[in-house]
Amino acid sequence: MFKIMRLLIFLLIIMGLFIMTKQFVIYEDTVDENCAPNQIFRPCGPTCELKCYEKLPDLCRAGCKTGCFCKFGFCKNEQNECVKL
Repeated sequence: MFKIMRLLIFLLIIMGLFIMTKQFVIYEDTVDENCAPNQIFRPCGPTCELKCYEKLPDLCRAGCKTGCFCKFGFCKNEQNECVKL
């Protein structure tokens, strides 16, 4: 009985670790000709982006979305263009 409980706990821990790592997968940024200047394509990017004209970023939902995003060190201006911070 004790061995079965230990095995069950071990399996639950392994499953939990697997689920946690799937949520935090880091994808490579890729160049896409369809992205605007100063943007890169991400298969799993943030659900909200930094906007230069806002003091605080929007609250982001969990998860990710696919598309073109500002490169690191850039933010979106009021014309929705990525400009240097």
